[in-house]
Amino acid sequence: MWYFFIAAAGLVALLASIYLWTRFRKFVIVQRLSGGNKWLAALLSALPVIVLIIWAKYDPVNAVTAGVHLAFFWMASDALGWVIRQIRAARSVGERDHILNAEDSSGPGKKPDDLQKDPLQEEPLQEAMLQEEMLQKKPLQKQPLQKAMLQEEPLQEEPLQKAMLQEEPLQKELLQEETLQKKPLQKEPLQKAMLQEEPLQKQNAGIQGRAGTHSPALEIQPRRQHIYWQGILALAVTVVYLGIGVYLDYNVWETDYTIFTEKDLGMETLRVVQISDSHLGTTFEGEGFAKHLARIQETKPDLVVLTGDYVDDDSTREDMIRSSQALGEINATYGVYFIFGNHDEGYFHYRDFTGREMVEELEKNGVVVLEDETVQITDRINLIGRKDRSVPERLSAAQLMENLDPSCYNILLDHQPHDFNNEAEAGFDLVLCGHTHGGQMFPVGITGELSGANDKTYGLEQRKDTVFIVNSGISDWAFKFKTATRSEFGVIDIQSAPEKSDKSVKSQ
Repeated sequence: MWYFFIAAAGLVALLASIYLWTRFRKFVIVQRLSGGNKWLAALLSALPVIVLIIWAKYDPVNAVTAGVHLAFFWMASDALGWVIRQIRAARSVGERDHILNAEDSSGPGKKPDDLQKDPLQEEPLQEAMLQEEMLQKKPLQKQPLQKAMLQEEPLQEEPLQKAMLQEEPLQKELLQEETLQKKPLQKEPLQKAMLQEEPLQKQNAGIQGRAGTHSPALEIQPRRQHIYWQGILALAVTVVYLGIGVYLDYNVWETDYTIFTEKDLGMETLRVVQISDSHLGTTFEGEGFAKHLARIQETKPDLVVLTGDYVDDDSTREDMIRSSQALGEINATYGVYFIFGNHDEGYFHYRDFTGREMVEELEKNGVVVLEDETVQITDRINLIGRKDRSVPERLSAAQLMENLDPSCYNILLDHQPHDFNNEAEAGFDLVLCGHTHGGQMFPVGITGELSGANDKTYGLEQRKDTVFIVNSGISDWAFKFKTATRSEFGVIDIQSAPEKSDKSVKSQ
């Protein structure tokens, strides 16, 4: 199973490295330093990937974690950039169509016959024609008639030849007057028509640009992007996200629970402190564990339980001994108890102590190790320690409850939260688990429950009369990040409350 996960992680890391190499080439600084040389640009963009590879040589788990997260956030940033470009393109097309529609509705593109019928053009032409007609009719008819009447009297007295001689200048005068009146009247409407024709020609040119020749006013100029903001965003989000993960991993919080039971505990409150998944050597060593235990001592526990994965493959004998001594210094009314997790025996067997040597050191310091065993805390309270799920021959939940008094308050320690239904059916009152690290990093918690590997990832749950608590762990495994939860130790107050209908209440 481990080999499968290692191979899958290696493949994902390889794909992430290739993707990141292609992305770093888009930075302006890489393009400028390369000076257009493709080989130099490829080398410069590979430098960050080389740094990740060097990091992976000394810390493969966290190097792969950082690289994969960077690639994921970069893909998300590129997707966001693509969406923004599509929105901008759609807006540009919409603005262009709006302009063209406005031009179509204002008259360009119409036929010449239509343009002559345009009411905007008919109005000045009609006014000019009416003015011309009025000026021609009124003054031209009155003036010659008046002159004729004035000249009519002498025409009757003078001989006929004299009258004919006087008629010639009258005709010339009429012609000159008519010419003077027509010239300005014809020029004025023509000039107006010519002035109106110019914007029509420009609008027609815009329509021709849409049909074949591009119009400079409507042509979309490509926007030159000087800053590769997607890459900057991806780097910033990765640094902030993993930085928060380091903070939540290396700092330890106290999480408080209050559990109510109808059973008689023989005391008002039993305070149990749960420590899980310390994985010595990950976020703290032996001395660091001792400091956390000093803080735990301040809570004044009645009972301290360690629910597995106390040590790991990378833990040292020195740290294991120092931590075991610190556990022996804890002042708890009913003592300190330990069960095995899936890491305590070790997977690769290269550390400088064995699982049995660890048990000897714990027992030497007064810690009770339970392996499918029960210890009576008081005459009303039993504590049962179950072997890890990775041990095939461990007892079932029903077998562990066979010889126990159901009227007593029975607390089960089970490292992996995987057997909730059977444990509830067996009748345990409280089950304390670890193993999941609270989901560690999104989406590990979701996949664990969907795949059936875990019944619950973190927190409190009740099934029938059994209360389950899954602890996120006081430390971590090989990962140095927690983004789905935070490191903690649990302080659980169990109270007798016969009149209470609620079985559990959680408070932070």
